Amino acid sequence: MKIGFSEVAVELELPCQLAGYGTPRYAIEYDNNILVKCLTFKNEKETIHILISDILSFDKSICDSISNSFGKEEQIMFCATHTHCGPAGLWELNGTILSSCEFFLGSKNNKNIEALINACISSIKLSKRELHNFSYRTQSVKIDNVATNRNRPNEAGDDLCTIFEFKIENNGLVCLIQYACHPTVLNSSSNELNPDLFGSITSKLKNKYDWVGMVNGSAGDISTRHTKKSSTIGEIERLAKLFISQIENIQGEYKSLERITHFESKINVSLKEPRDEKLLMDELLVLEQKYTESNREIDFRKIESKKADINYSNHYCGLRNQEILINYLLFDKICFVFMPLELCSELSNLVKKTNKNVRFVSYANGYMVYLAAKKSYDLFEYESTNTSFKYGEGERVMDHVAEKLVSINN
Repeated sequence: MKIGFSEVAVELELPCQLAGYGTPRYAIEYDNNILVKCLTFKNEKETIHILISDILSFDKSICDSISNSFGKEEQIMFCATHTHCGPAGLWELNGTILSSCEFFLGSKNNKNIEALINACISSIKLSKRELHNFSYRTQSVKIDNVATNRNRPNEAGDDLCTIFEFKIENNGLVCLIQYACHPTVLNSSSNELNPDLFGSITSKLKNKYDWVGMVNGSAGDISTRHTKKSSTIGEIERLAKLFISQIENIQGEYKSLERITHFESKINVSLKEPRDEKLLMDELLVLEQKYTESNREIDFRKIESKKADINYSNHYCGLRNQEILINYLLFDKICFVFMPLELCSELSNLVKKTNKNVRFVSYANGYMVYLAAKKSYDLFEYESTNTSFKYGEGERVMDHVAEKLVSINN
């Protein structure tokens, strides 16, 4: 088993529309800080690339285009950090499950798509050009005061961070971090291209590692909403330092990686039908009339959820079902589950209760917006309204994943 790694900046043209919030925003300056990173593992049978980019998500069409540039023996796991200050226009919207999402994804921009594809292909080629022998160690730590369940901060989220540290044969160190958090310290008033929290963390760790990459976990319902003190670069720096202070002392003996194995599974899920538009508008009017500054946070979230429900109905794609492709990478005993969704921790925790070695990766190999739990629908939370999936489908998908993990472990 050998390892390779690389890092390439995405060459974006200005002005560049930003994805992630409903407010149209355009960056007019760029510090070449929207990156594509690749971590490559190669054994006798196959090559596996973990490709990470500072974008909101990868569209399936982009994943397919890049994969077609390489052989079938090369598996690519496309992972987005989910910054809300990355380039817009990367997604196919018409006739897809994303048909109602133009308000935060932007209309298709072929120049941005080409720039991203070129950076991804370059990063993969560079990563596999020079491969090294290595050993590794891994540790999971609980992260405090960086992120919480963003709707119900006193309830369980997913505060477990897993660090993989790879020791290169000739004294190099490489680090892969899995952590669940909407990296949205910067809010909808920001008009700069910026990798946000994950970018700051990896940048600061470069004084210790030759390469650092972060993949996002079950972050659909987890963010810095209740932990950040402001939406500034300085606050990003504060939270990044706080995060790093809790992962600095990774311990344990280095060992050989005995196996890294790729699996897949598919499940067909049901999509919800649109509600009556007039009824929804009447409900929105009632919420807006009840809005008060004293209850601003709660009332605003209710209005935001209702507007998402209206938008879904106005741009209903007409699909009744959607197939979800789920990828699994088994690193010795730890199994990463890559999902093309904003997976909510309330769902993934159902699986993690009985499988301590599973690590979920959201925003991977495509994008189908939120997969929320029944409780989120019952409480009319944003994650349940800005989704195409029917009530209860999230739990059914988790049952499917749990069954697949049993077969993998056996």
